[in-house]
Amino acid sequence: MAGAISGAAGQAVGHPLDTLNIHAQAGRSTEHLRLWSLWRGASVPVMTVGSINSLALGVFENVRRALWPHESPTPLPVLAAAGTSCGLAVSVVTCPLSRVKILQQLTGARFFVGVQRCLESRSLFRAYPTAAVPTTPNSAPPEPCWPQP
Repeated sequence: MAGAISGAAGQAVGHPLDTLNIHAQAGRSTEHLRLWSLWRGASVPVMTVGSINSLALGVFENVRRALWPHESPTPLPVLAAAGTSCGLAVSVVTCPLSRVKILQQLTGARFFVGVQRCLESRSLFRAYPTAAVPTTPNSAPPEPCWPQP
């Protein structure tokens, strides 16, 4: 529960900066943004951060225990394999969420409208290779591997 609360607080603080970053990367002006529009698209990441963190930790620990069932310290290659598995598993969930979040930040569309647009254009997993490959070797608990846009 504490992980979900801290993750939600981190999203609430970091999301406005992410919104400014998304607009800068898209080459759009931020002059039209109002204070509340900086949190556009933050609801889904705030609501899902706890479950994503638990998925990341669960996958990591289960793979680590399956590869190294001993009580002695876990070797680095086993940790790398567990982190890679964690990154691949979590990015399957976070990639579509990030895609919809970016659409919400840029267009102001509601969540289900963003999902519908992604489904129509078949772009929910457009960035999956670029999201999964860089994050998988860096994944280790307690941090999730949330793909950056």
